[in-house]
Amino acid sequence: PLYIKSLLPIGLLGLITAAMLAAFMSTHDSYLLCWSSVITQDIIAPLYKGKTLSDATRITLTRWGIFLIGIYILYWGLFYEGTDDIWDYMAISGAIYFTGAFAVLVGGLYWKKASSTGAFVALIAGCSALLGLEPIRQALGLSQFTGAHIGLFSIGLTCSMLVLFSLLFPQQKEASL
Repeated sequence: PLYIKSLLPIGLLGLITAAMLAAFMSTHDSYLLCWSSVITQDIIAPLYKGKTLSDATRITLTRWGIFLIGIYILYWGLFYEGTDDIWDYMAISGAIYFTGAFAVLVGGLYWKKASSTGAFVALIAGCSALLGLEPIRQALGLSQFTGAHIGLFSIGLTCSMLVLFSLLFPQQKEASL
């Protein structure tokens, strides 16, 4: 930023700053819309078994999701005082999904015995990546482990849960028409 400030004239600097602010806002509103619509489509809608949600209801739920996620982000930014680096939080929040999705994708593509029950349990087991957050590690007495150790443990746990629950609850074959 200091280099750009010294390099660009004042008017062009204002234009570049406005463009960067617009790109920043566009990225964040896309994140909010993406996560809210994922929650509406993939979590809330399947809970209404036998009934389909109208488009108006889906839009309303998505809007409420955006609002609630925004409130959460506001709280997190203003009041939460973590002791880890922000990179650790970003890595762990990504690892929550990645560890479960990794097991599901690899198992689903390359292992014929993978089942939907095993995949579901593996995705839930991905939440074990939360153990990598320093406050949780300290509360559970796991301070001797780093976030990387917990991440590797989480990948191993999700893969083994996929295998175990796929063997315990094999996928039922659907009758063909």
